[in-house]
Amino acid sequence: MKLTDMRGDSKLGCLIWLGIFVAVLFVGYQFGAAQWAYVSFKEELFEIAKSAARERSLDQGVYQKEIIRHAENLGISLDPEDIRITETDNEVTLDVDWFAALEFPGYTYYREYSLTASHKKGL
Repeated sequence: MKLTDMRGDSKLGCLIWLGIFVAVLFVGYQFGAAQWAYVSFKEELFEIAKSAARERSLDQGVYQKEIIRHAENLGISLDPEDIRITETDNEVTLDVDWFAALEFPGYTYYREYSLTASHKKGL
């Protein structure tokens, strides 16, 4: 066989598998990035709850802004109504709900996330 006889044709099956592989990698990246933001935000929210539990008088507006600021740093879009701050005599609880938009060509999938962080006062 001469070098000039090779046409550079590839098999259709190989191209299909390559396309599937690339699609799986893309979907995995989208879900992985959203999950990484969730785990990172969970750690931040527990630190904020710990800080809020140390306060004598809890200013909810200040903590809502702090939660939103930390979320934005991680690429999470929050509105103040997505955040609930509950204070009892011995505990502070932060509840946060949001949707992450996972964008694919021609389709956007919205995944719901919910986090709750609480910390006992005086600890």
